Amino acid sequence: MDTPASSMDVDRPASQATSPGRVRPPKDPEKKKKRKRDMNSDDDEGEDTARPSSKNPHLFSDDEDSEDEEEDDPDKAMEEFKGFIVDEPDSGEDEPKTKKDESDDDQSDVEEEDLDLIRENLGQKTRRVKRLRRNRVDDDDDDAAPSSSTPARAARDDDDAISDDGLAQMFEGSSKPAEPIEYYLASDEESMDGFIEDDEPGGEEMDEADKRAMRQERARQRKRAQARENGGASEEWMEMFDASEYAVVEAEARAGDAGQPHARAGGRATRLDDDEDEDGEGGVKKVTKLEDVWEPTVIAEKLLTEDDEIIRTTDIPERYQLRHTRGSYKTCKIPTEFHREGVYISHMMAHALNKASYTDPPQQAAIIKVLQFMRDEDGNLLEVPFIATLRKDHWHPHLTQEDLWLIAELDEEFQMLDTQLQALMPLVEQARKWSFDARDDPVIEQIESKVDSAIAAEDVRRYVRLHYGEEIARGEEEAAKDKTGLSPAASRAEKKPHSRYQNLKEAGMLVASRGFHVNRRTFLSGVVDAFMNSQNVKRHFPEEEGEMPLDYFERFTRQRSRFSRAEVVMASARTVIAEEIATEPELRGGFRRRFANDAVVNVEPTDKGKGVITEMNPYYSFKYLRYKPVSQFTDGQFACIVKAEEEGLLKVTVRLDPKVEEALLASMRFHIQSDGASDLAAAWNLQRHKIVEEALELIKRDTVKWMRQKMIGEATLYIAKEATKNLEKKLMRAPLEPKSSRSDDDDDDDDRDHHIGLNLLVVSWGAGDKIKDPATVVTVNPDGLLKGVFKMYHLQDRKIDGEDSKEKRDELLNFQDLIGRTKADAIVVTGETPKTRVLYDEVKKAVDAASQMWRHRRAPVVVYGMDDVARIWRSSRDAMREFPEHADIVRYCVAVGRMVQDPLMAYASLADLEGSITRVRFHSQQSAVPKDMLVNHFQRAFMNATAVVGVDINQAIRFGHQAHTLQFVCGFGPRKAMGLQMKAKSLTGQRIISRGQLVVDQESGVRILGARVFYNCGSFIRIRGHEFTRNVAVDPLDDTRIHLEDYDLARKMAADAMDADDLDEEDENPSRHVEELMDGNQKRLDDLLLDDYADELEKRIGEPKRLLLLDMKKELQDPYGERRKPFFDNSPEIPKPEDKPTYEDEVFTMLTGEDDETWSVGTVAPATVVRMFPPRDEGQSGLAIIAFRNGLEAKVSPRDRYGPNVPLDMKIDAILKVDQPIMARLRAFDKRTLQVEVGIRENEEQQPVRDRYFDLDRERADKDKKQRDIMKAAAEGARPELSHPYYHRDWGIQESEDYLSGQEIGTIVVRPSSTPGNLVAVIKFDRESYWHIGIQHSFSQTGREQWTVKDTSQTFESLDHLINIFIEPMVGKIRELRAHSKFMKNMRRETVEKELMNQLIRQPNRSAYAFCSADAPGFFYLVYRFAVQSPAEHERVYLDPGKFKFRERQYATVDDLLRFFKMNPKRPQAQGGAPPGRQNMPMSQYGGQRPGTAYGGAPAMRAGIQGYQTPGGVPYGMGGYGAPTPMAPVGFGYGGGATPAYGVAGGAGAATLGYNGGYQQPVRR
Repeated sequence: MDTPASSMDVDRPASQATSPGRVRPPKDPEKKKKRKRDMNSDDDEGEDTARPSSKNPHLFSDDEDSEDEEEDDPDKAMEEFKGFIVDEPDSGEDEPKTKKDESDDDQSDVEEEDLDLIRENLGQKTRRVKRLRRNRVDDDDDDAAPSSSTPARAARDDDDAISDDGLAQMFEGSSKPAEPIEYYLASDEESMDGFIEDDEPGGEEMDEADKRAMRQERARQRKRAQARENGGASEEWMEMFDASEYAVVEAEARAGDAGQPHARAGGRATRLDDDEDEDGEGGVKKVTKLEDVWEPTVIAEKLLTEDDEIIRTTDIPERYQLRHTRGSYKTCKIPTEFHREGVYISHMMAHALNKASYTDPPQQAAIIKVLQFMRDEDGNLLEVPFIATLRKDHWHPHLTQEDLWLIAELDEEFQMLDTQLQALMPLVEQARKWSFDARDDPVIEQIESKVDSAIAAEDVRRYVRLHYGEEIARGEEEAAKDKTGLSPAASRAEKKPHSRYQNLKEAGMLVASRGFHVNRRTFLSGVVDAFMNSQNVKRHFPEEEGEMPLDYFERFTRQRSRFSRAEVVMASARTVIAEEIATEPELRGGFRRRFANDAVVNVEPTDKGKGVITEMNPYYSFKYLRYKPVSQFTDGQFACIVKAEEEGLLKVTVRLDPKVEEALLASMRFHIQSDGASDLAAAWNLQRHKIVEEALELIKRDTVKWMRQKMIGEATLYIAKEATKNLEKKLMRAPLEPKSSRSDDDDDDDDRDHHIGLNLLVVSWGAGDKIKDPATVVTVNPDGLLKGVFKMYHLQDRKIDGEDSKEKRDELLNFQDLIGRTKADAIVVTGETPKTRVLYDEVKKAVDAASQMWRHRRAPVVVYGMDDVARIWRSSRDAMREFPEHADIVRYCVAVGRMVQDPLMAYASLADLEGSITRVRFHSQQSAVPKDMLVNHFQRAFMNATAVVGVDINQAIRFGHQAHTLQFVCGFGPRKAMGLQMKAKSLTGQRIISRGQLVVDQESGVRILGARVFYNCGSFIRIRGHEFTRNVAVDPLDDTRIHLEDYDLARKMAADAMDADDLDEEDENPSRHVEELMDGNQKRLDDLLLDDYADELEKRIGEPKRLLLLDMKKELQDPYGERRKPFFDNSPEIPKPEDKPTYEDEVFTMLTGEDDETWSVGTVAPATVVRMFPPRDEGQSGLAIIAFRNGLEAKVSPRDRYGPNVPLDMKIDAILKVDQPIMARLRAFDKRTLQVEVGIRENEEQQPVRDRYFDLDRERADKDKKQRDIMKAAAEGARPELSHPYYHRDWGIQESEDYLSGQEIGTIVVRPSSTPGNLVAVIKFDRESYWHIGIQHSFSQTGREQWTVKDTSQTFESLDHLINIFIEPMVGKIRELRAHSKFMKNMRRETVEKELMNQLIRQPNRSAYAFCSADAPGFFYLVYRFAVQSPAEHERVYLDPGKFKFRERQYATVDDLLRFFKMNPKRPQAQGGAPPGRQNMPMSQYGGQRPGTAYGGAPAMRAGIQGYQTPGGVPYGMGGYGAPTPMAPVGFGYGGGATPAYGVAGGAGAATLGYNGGYQQPVRR
């Protein structure tokens, strides 16, 4: 039931408007001196307050008696407010009374300040503006407490500082703007000058910089002290405000302790002083604005602008205020307006949803009622979730909740249209005023009934400007002549240039055009019928002139002008009529409707797109489209097409179907021509045909633009809605609720009894390597707070002889002990790679093993935790501010834990002003939607979910990370949520004990929310009794979805169910029967006859309540019962060990980044051979392991290559090599175990997905032409034509190196090769070194392009694919090594050797090593010395795509390489040795080099000597300096699984090391 308008009215007469800028100082000097003494006193009882004078509201007086005589009767004010705030039961706490409390016993129960607050809610505000003063600080105490002021008065002044006139005008349509309000900030640097007297040693010797730094430190100390006094409540806000003094002003002004006299309004903190300034004159002291401290962008980012403060303090829902600023929201009180809009929206919904039932009277009535809830000026301006939850009786079953959001969307569209109409009407009125023809014009007469869209309004504006613009301008000039003093000619000279039509009209072409005898009205009536109704009835019969067209128009020629020839005059006359026809609104509207039905889209690739869009590209499905009807674009495809067009890959054409266009043009020719059959008539008809052709082109040009925008809007809207549905599914997942793992002895644990949540252990490797990275274990308490971080270094250790290592067993025991000590309810495993599956299995085994020892404790459940939020949140400003000292992996784990505890709150943590939530992928085409549009739709999902879950306001006040959903409560937004948090923290105890306290806190007098906002949010703010001690009385209804206006109904239902009498109004606990009912008696509600009660209520109050009563019954039986789907898809119970992991599809996407669209049976994906296992015995073929980009791996054999008829002697190493790229087709895969089966047959092809209207003929023609051109160019020695950003067709070696000389290292260019048809990729390797890599271009037997790196077997499907997979990963490794701390830049090997010697001299007990550039591109040197007396040695470090190669082994990172080097410092030597000297490998392993020259200036080097090859097939290069060292045989085998194990026997006296291939210490043997 809506609150009466009188209690919601916030307007007041403009005559009472005040501004803090008009405060006048008092004239009485004695009073002024007294105030100065009081301010400097340590025992101030209050503060001086300037109040509006009874004689002049714009002046302020200190005489309180004069104002007290003017104030309203307090009893009357309380009577008006009665019933809106629920009376609070006595808490029962016996607290000592202060002097102020004792004095209150002898006075009224409500102080005058509280009555002022109540009057403000009732629209009877008393004008009080607080005069603020700087506080003097004694020399002996820099931190002396400022003079106190009552919290009630501080809060009252805080809210009264803004005139409500300006706020009310915003929704009254008044042209008078709100008065500007200045806000001031006492900044750390400037405003504190003179505020604190410096008493540090040094006196005048300290310069200004030192004094300023000291004052800044004082401010920081005060803020920290304030945070400690508030229990850390305001610390988060102070950090958010970047240590600004504003935070101190906010905290002190609102906390009420010490009561420093600050007032805030409009986003500024004010400090005014009544004391005399340095010149002895009283007045306003030096002030500092926020703009003086922060950049405007920072102020806007923190929502501290004046506009933000107006929104924050205005008693209207924030989202409606933001709509108002866009011109799409205004309140209304006229029923006919609601009916007009309701009819419009019902027709729009019927068209959009293709359901005519929306125009039926019941549906229209429901739509009109919903509009009244949203915009009725005398109502509470309700938002959609409120209407959906608490006004269900008014729209159900005729509408759905999705319909309610559509109504809100169409309401915004209608308001925008209404605004356009209001802006158009003055132009129409001017036309009627200054033109007689306009008064009878049917277009103008029917404007309100015909204009139903923004484009239709623009048509009318164009029409009026064309036909009556000159008359309007002439009339306005005549009317303004007396004011401007200018003649009409002079005034016209100042106007903007005329349009083409106006110029031709002034040149007399309008008169000349009468020779065509075209009656525009008659002609258009027939054409429009033909367009819309296919009725080709001719109504227009033009007459003929008695001469040929050129002879007729000869009379209008003029010498020495552009109209000197009859042909020009005739063409200009045609243009005049064509412009008039093309501007007709009815014709344009009819053509748009026909265009929308019969338009088609053609798509073809650009030259760049032909090379980039391969069959693996997501744009391929619409690479070639031919005549696809616009009606077939029912999803988001067109948005992706436009995105590809913006990237320069596609050319898109939207046009009318050629057959339809020709038919329309023929119809227009038919209707404009005459029926004559003579040559004269034929000549004139030919000119008339040209008129309609020109007119149709003008209409088509505008219609195509409109159609493109319409299709883009529909496509992006579809994607946004689909993404929002997917987001809402995630938001509507309930938190994990496994049975507690506590022992039976823990039931009396108070800490556990009073929390709602889970104790979690989160375990992850993150995106790291399971071989080398330790597992991170993070403990998260039920409030989502980090409690501890632990590392597990040996969890990944391999078994030795079937036994775990001692270190691993010890770690597992510690882990099990940690589970018991933290009383973990669940263990959450998360990660970014498929290797996380190994971690999950290890943790599961550890928990299962420990569960056998826990007799009195249930084992915690082990689940996967989704990390889509954590990947983004861990690097956000909120995460950095909350955990500044913790590693990235810790923040990541905390975010995953919070996701398990509350998915809604976790996703809401990304709903910031930057739109971080849009970085989470909810739809495959989401990137084609503008961010603002996505944010707007995602907001709806958050509002729907928040309305279901509610917000625990006290948790939101205590913990910043639990306040993210507060902005999505009805009536709120980020600004109002911020204001609520700040005001709530100023309350005594910093907690809310009742919903009624959200309006006015009875204890402190702080007014928190306005009436309308409170009405919207009331039932979604939860006050949970378990958070308070037993001596605090909390109404159980405050933790239900029942609105405060229905509390009496709920109490009545409880009393009837309990067969109890209604309580007296004086009863201290009005919800006593509700408590009794909830104490195990909920089933009694089933005996109530709610339908009969609803009928009686409807007769009594005139409103339906049946559905509301049923919902109230559910709430009384299960307060805020869980309505979200269970955490597990299959069952809300704990999954058994044999059950699959939680939400299997999401886990698979988290670990691999793939979904059903990108990874399904039949998909062909690129992979790389990573490991080879040659056959051990005769008859075996061996195996290879291939890895996909997503981290998944698969085993392959020759059978997978050649099928079942593979030759018996075929070995795997004969067809595959390590690092060889191949294409693999998915045959089967298991999402739970991540096992994949593939086929790797030659020419493995995936059937690409093509649109139904894909033009295969055009694709084949382009492929054939490209192949012919390449073959022809190769035969003629011409350079290939390619479209790639790296490719430069006309460059050779010198041009490429000249260009790269000015670029950064790692820059890539591609140039033609000296071999016809081939290319060379050139990489800037060092300052003066360039790496040339040859690329061969060819075609397969099936006609597919192939790009092969020279001297390798690596073949790619496109140049872009080769660069992305091969070239750029190597560039990444170049930059990685050069950025390493051990890389010595700009040093050659000889210089590095000397530098290492110097290091050894300084630290003789250590070895020294470093990387440096080599003399040629393609590799680096690792230079090292073991001792001062030992010679310097160096070895080469080669580059492979994404890896380093050192000693014939590959390493993912530089640290991995160095780790191996430290464990194996001695290089392997070739058997038999070699003579001393430098033996070098070829300059580059990837071809393309110039013979005889090393790029970088060094001469070419000879090829190296092939080293000794071990029995296992592992080649080694031979050594550098030193005598030959005999080598023992090198053993090769399978140690510890699939990883090869090496045993290298050293030289004389050397220890023998065994290396197991994993990351562990070497074991001596």
